[in-house]
Amino acid sequence: MRKLTTLEIERIKLLTEKSVELCLIEPTETGLEKSIMDATGSVRTYLRSVSS
Repeated sequence: MRKLTTLEIERIKLLTEKSVELCLIEPTETGLEKSIMDATGSVRTYLRSVSS
């Protein structure tokens, strides 16, 4: 995963201070071309929980 910018870090900090749940997703070029992305178990669990 790429290094986050200072602005991104500040925004994540603000969101977490406000108890906003989030996960970071960085699609690869192949994933974007093929419209397929693998996700870790914790990311899949999170996405399932917010989509219900």
